[in-house]
Amino acid sequence: MAKYRLKRNVKILIAVAVLFLVIVAIEGLLRNRRIGQLHISITRPDSLLFIDTTEVRRLLTNNGKDDIHKASFYQLNVKTLENRIRSNVFVDKCELARDLAGNLWVKIKQARPIARFMRQGKPDFYVDSVGKFLPTSDRYTARVLLVTKDKDERLPDFKGDDYNLLLLLKKIHRDSKFWRPIISHIHINEKRELIIYPLLGCNQIEFGRCYNLDDKLNRLKVFYKEVLPRKGWTKYKRVSLKFNGQLVCE
Repeated sequence: MAKYRLKRNVKILIAVAVLFLVIVAIEGLLRNRRIGQLHISITRPDSLLFIDTTEVRRLLTNNGKDDIHKASFYQLNVKTLENRIRSNVFVDKCELARDLAGNLWVKIKQARPIARFMRQGKPDFYVDSVGKFLPTSDRYTARVLLVTKDKDERLPDFKGDDYNLLLLLKKIHRDSKFWRPIISHIHINEKRELIIYPLLGCNQIEFGRCYNLDDKLNRLKVFYKEVLPRKGWTKYKRVSLKFNGQLVCE
C-alpha cells in the first residue's frame, strides 16, 4: 500500500514538473512574439451604435501613437489597454486576451441607456441602469424614455434624493415590452411629483412622489389591462396614482 502511494505521488510530481516545463516553454516562445491579428467583438444591446471598431482601434493605439502590432507579448500591457478602452463612457465591460497564435482578442459590452434627460439651455444626457451619465451621440439616437424637470437643471443624484427615480427607470426598462408602447415621457414638477405622458389611453398620469413604485406600477397595469379594454381607450383624460391603493380615472 505504501509503495502504491509512493508511486502515485511520484507520478503526480512528474506530471506537475512536466506541466511546469511546458508552461515555461510556452512563455519563452511567446515572450518575444509580436502581436498578430486584432479581433474586436462588440456586444451592442438593442443594436445601438455608440462605439465601433474604429474607435476601439484608436483607443488601443493611443490615437495612433502606439503600434501594438510591433509590440511583443512581453511588452504588451493588457491592463493598460483595457483601461484605455474603458475610458470611453459607452463601454460597460471590456476584456482582452492573447492566444497561442499571437492574436489579440478584444471583447466589449456596450453600455445601454435606459432614459434620456432633457435640460433647457444645457446638453441632454443619457443614463444607464447603474446611474452612469452618458453623453448624446451624433452617430445614433437611442429610443428610450424621455425625462424632463421644472427649472431645476442640476444633474440627478442617484445615490441620494433621486435613488428611487433610478429604480423607477430601471423597472420600466426591465418591463419594456409592456411599457415602451405606453410611456414616452416623464416630467418632474417643482414639488418633485412625477407626471407621465403616455402614448395612449389618456392625456396624463399623475404618478405622484417617487415611492411605492411597485404598487403604483401594478395599479397602472390594471388600468391598461382591465379598465381601458372595458371602458374604451378614449374615455379618460387623466389618471391619478397619488393616493395609496387608489386608481382615480377622470
